[in-house]
Amino acid sequence: VYIVILTGRQGIDNIVDGLDAGADDYLAKPFSPKELSARLKIGQRILDLERRLRGAREQMRILAMHDELTGIWNRRAFYNHAITILDHAARENHPTSLILIDIDHFKRVNDGYGHLVGDQVLKMVADTLKDNLRPYDRVGRWGGEEFIVLLPTTPKNTAAEIAERLRQSISDQRHKIRGHSEADFEQLGVQVSLGVASVVDYKKLSLDELVGRADSML
Repeated sequence: VYIVILTGRQGIDNIVDGLDAGADDYLAKPFSPKELSARLKIGQRILDLERRLRGAREQMRILAMHDELTGIWNRRAFYNHAITILDHAARENHPTSLILIDIDHFKRVNDGYGHLVGDQVLKMVADTLKDNLRPYDRVGRWGGEEFIVLLPTTPKNTAAEIAERLRQSISDQRHKIRGHSEADFEQLGVQVSLGVASVVDYKKLSLDELVGRADSML
């Protein structure tokens, strides 16, 4: 809110008191409508600048939290969120599960079809994970061709069912890629391996411990 005081008091102390109270500008009576309009336009420019700055800060915050290629959370953002969820689960005795996902033979994709196709595969996997999770689940890119999913209030048997659904959904995708000639198209099938780990007996586990268990299950 941009506040302009229109006042009949012209003393400097009164003006200072008004500005100290939160006003952004002032005009003394009698006033010129043209001057009032000009001062309001100044206020509008200031507000527009503040909005752009807030938008830029929010955009920077989003970029700092999300993986640039896939648009899902990056490792640091996922890590910070998961720590909070695990702490809450330990206090409230809620089951919590985690799925670690690795694209099978991803190096063959990059070597055989190129990194641009590899990037498309990573995006496809990320999109498929997002589309097949519940609203309160969280997915992040853990690094390279690895993804990670946090399942709050979810016991291990349910997490295993979710993991199988994710595996099947990704397996069902058929990714078209351009072959060696303009008319040549091949079908690239993508498979993933998944490891599931859960907090057992409501013991407090660190995220590193939980990830380590999921990794061993891969």
